[in-house]
Amino acid sequence: MRSTAISSRLSNPLLEKIDETHLHKILDYGEAESQREAQQTYSGRKFAFAFFFVALVAVVGVLLFLVSQGERDLAAQILGGLALFGAGFVGGLGVGGRRR
Repeated sequence: MRSTAISSRLSNPLLEKIDETHLHKILDYGEAESQREAQQTYSGRKFAFAFFFVALVAVVGVLLFLVSQGERDLAAQILGGLALFGAGFVGGLGVGGRRR
């Protein structure tokens, strides 16, 4: 008698009402969420690529303008600074890769 009272207290009445259709709905919601996350990641990558491309075009445009105006020394200094920035960035990626 006592064991039936304990087992009835441990069972949840909601668990008895859940059937196969509820589980399918939960799985469908999870799949829809995964698709939304994938779409958001894809759009974020497209934005990052567009931003990089615009920045690259702007830098190249400024450098070409400086060279055409006869400011080769300033253009060389800018290129040197960009090279140092790029080397630091790549070096940071290497250090970060070793930590993983």
